[in-house]
Amino acid sequence: MHIRELSFILSGACAMLGAGLPGAACAAESAESADDWTAGLLETAAFARPSVAEIHSPQLKVELGYSKSYSEFNLTEETEKFDRPIVEAHIGAVLPLYARRWGEWSFGAMLPISVHVLEDMFDPVTAPVINTDYRFGGPRFAVMRHLSDTGFVRNFSVSWLPWFHECTHLGDEITLYRKDADLPITRINVSYEFTDLQLTLNDPAGLTDTVHSFRGGLSVRMSDRELGWFGVRESVEIDDETHLEHSDERLEYYLQYQFQGLIGYPWVKTDGAERAG
Repeated sequence: MHIRELSFILSGACAMLGAGLPGAACAAESAESADDWTAGLLETAAFARPSVAEIHSPQLKVELGYSKSYSEFNLTEETEKFDRPIVEAHIGAVLPLYARRWGEWSFGAMLPISVHVLEDMFDPVTAPVINTDYRFGGPRFAVMRHLSDTGFVRNFSVSWLPWFHECTHLGDEITLYRKDADLPITRINVSYEFTDLQLTLNDPAGLTDTVHSFRGGLSVRMSDRELGWFGVRESVEIDDETHLEHSDERLEYYLQYQFQGLIGYPWVKTDGAERAG
């Protein structure tokens, strides 16, 4: 949908403006002592966190976008031009399982979970919910190698999410519209499980100075809901004369870049250390 395009831009701006604030990525890591491995239980890893501009991420944030047409989910509206912003609320968290550092190596394990609600919040009549996404799975295992405190290349990390589930649920208004209009497809169930591998160069990892972070990932679909990434209930959500092609694609790759910069804080050096005065 068109909201995704603008949401990415707005969230990207948040990444550039907000990610560099002191403490924005600060999460506690366990001490370096290797005497007792249990010391890292339920500690929060400072690395392998979601990017600020990630479209679906386990964070608390709100995005604004637009829709070219409101009529499909608002039965009384006829306008086909931009009239008001669409809102998507993200409610999520990364639940800590383990975090520990041994010398130049850090290890972490965590559980990501989130709910994403797309809503026409400023509609004056019903403020309808358009779609709701549920995402959960894990655990995500991550390891990071520390390289430098001051150079361009600070670290690199690898993380793996063995199993993750996502499903979407359309709001009542859009489903009622399609049934009342007697459309051949009332609803498509987007529901699947996948595994995900990420490689990150310059993970922000709680750093409070200027960092250019690069991340690449590969997701592989594990499940098959009749039609691949999605499914429908015949005679209920699709008529007998309509045929949908099976989705054979299983791989999805992505690239991310995040910049965080420290600007205008005289009590903090570029290496993150506090000044004496």
